[in-house]
Amino acid sequence: MKGIFIFSLIVILAFSCGKKGEGTEGTEEGGMDQFEYLRSNPITIEYSNPINGYKVTAVWTIKDNQATFGGRLFGPAVLTFTEVKTGKKHIVNQLSFTEEISKENADYINYTDDEGEKEYLTNRRFKQVDAYKLPALTSVDISADHKSTELSKYIPFFFKDVDFDSVDELILVGGELSERGVYLNQVFKVDGGFTAMTAAPFKSFENFYMKAAGASGNFNKTEIDYATKTITQRWKTGEVTSGEAISKYDEITKKVEFVSKWETENDLESNGLIKILFDKNGKRLTTNGR
Repeated sequence: MKGIFIFSLIVILAFSCGKKGEGTEGTEEGGMDQFEYLRSNPITIEYSNPINGYKVTAVWTIKDNQATFGGRLFGPAVLTFTEVKTGKKHIVNQLSFTEEISKENADYINYTDDEGEKEYLTNRRFKQVDAYKLPALTSVDISADHKSTELSKYIPFFFKDVDFDSVDELILVGGELSERGVYLNQVFKVDGGFTAMTAAPFKSFENFYMKAAGASGNFNKTEIDYATKTITQRWKTGEVTSGEAISKYDEITKKVEFVSKWETENDLESNGLIKILFDKNGKRLTTNGR
């Protein structure tokens, strides 16, 4: 009983003590308050090896499982990054997290059968220790004239420099596929703490180094050309709406600046597609065909 009380207290403190300067986001964004979180029987995932100088633990509450993601379980998690050298802790809320449940812990998860498909029902608390290993990079065809590089399998988070300052940022990868078939990313600046990067283009990273569900999902992607210090973001919704935004590192301002953007949309007058161009300030410039 004493152990359960201490565990509950730790989780409550993890939610209440985080500061925005450390990159901690409000728990309401994950859809639960701290007491709902405790009632959900959170699972502890501990990574056995240091990751980029941190020992990492995830306290994860399952909300559901997703058939299009191989039935994987997902839900919000509180990630604690403890500096190996100093012991200093940094807390980050991951809005959607997933990790593969080991065979030894499979009996802690309860499912119900829905016409031959397993649906998540409940779970009991348990702790799982995993070794963190970054998947290999592989080359994939996005279109007939475009290749991309992606990780060979899902990973809930990784470190990568995305603003060209030679310091790795923390990249969180959503644990569930969105309706558009993408993994949404959360990007955090690592500079004495973990601070959410909420400015463009970092606020709209998706499928960064990750494989999507299908052809349309593969098109929705954030890519970085480190040789030219360019960030390209492409998106596609159905057969009509698509677009591309390009940002580039400015050697004078030492910041990533927006360069250009275009979008296509359906034109009701001509019953065809039109291409809209935008300037560096995001102002609409021209419309192709008008």
